[in-house]
Amino acid sequence: MANDASNGEILLLHGLNGVGKTHLLAAIANQSLSTQPKRKVVSLTAQRFLNLFQAALRDKDTGPFKEGLRAADILIIDDIQLICGKIATQEEFFQTILELLSRGKNIVCSADVPPEGLVGLTPRMTGILLGGFNIRIGEPDFALRRKIAERKVAEFAALRPDFAPSPQALDIIAARVIGTGRNIEGAVKQIFAASSLIGQEATMEVILEALGDRMPTPTKSIPVDVIKKRVALHFDISIEDLIGTRRHISVARPRQIVMYFCKKFTKRSFPDIASRMGGRDHTTVMHAVKRIEQLADADGNFAAQLQIIANKILT
Repeated sequence: MANDASNGEILLLHGLNGVGKTHLLAAIANQSLSTQPKRKVVSLTAQRFLNLFQAALRDKDTGPFKEGLRAADILIIDDIQLICGKIATQEEFFQTILELLSRGKNIVCSADVPPEGLVGLTPRMTGILLGGFNIRIGEPDFALRRKIAERKVAEFAALRPDFAPSPQALDIIAARVIGTGRNIEGAVKQIFAASSLIGQEATMEVILEALGDRMPTPTKSIPVDVIKKRVALHFDISIEDLIGTRRHISVARPRQIVMYFCKKFTKRSFPDIASRMGGRDHTTVMHAVKRIEQLADADGNFAAQLQIIANKILT
């Protein structure tokens, strides 16, 4: 769409606040102008659209307002949920969309939910949005969260050159901070502030202290088999070893980690978990959970590894 303004399409990007919708809209505008500098790109927020329209109504002169928008090759409107419940504004937007589409022009919008979830949106607006392309912008995965953290660290490093969290520290941030890009940026800012306040480098201890308890929380119970598979894959061992009787640390520790996450990410009892771990006694599971908690409290590196495993289980 950014490369061709003659399609006559409407695109809606929807997703939670902070996932990057506004950045994507800006990228579409910039890409469009870079490929065709003479193209007219009109970009504004829905709030700005509302304010301009209301001002035009007060002045009893909507002509310039309409002409300015309808002359666009690409019209970009951010946060259209802000005009929900504004019937007259929605009707004006609807007519603008029809005019642009009739001339083969494109419209790009963003919202925090898909069209059918926009309470207060008129049926005509809902219908025309559903008739276009609807793309959900999800929360970033581990790799993207790490890139966001790395970029934000670079910004702060320009202010304070000794602010240089290690690659492992970036892994910890990406594993611990689940959510939007805004959440990641906020976490890095928190780490920067904490290290600046105490006058120390961003060591593992400083980072873990700044982040606090950010262990991901599942929205629903995770199947025990999924936990086993993810932990086995992380440590490159077999599930048979996990539920077997070998006591070597290379197997025993992952086994304890499975028990720990089974208790944390499921609603199963200690005896139930024990039965799914090779028919062990429930006290073995209780000991494993306690041991993993102790190691996480005492060893920052182990706590970081636990966060990474948790992220793998939940994604």
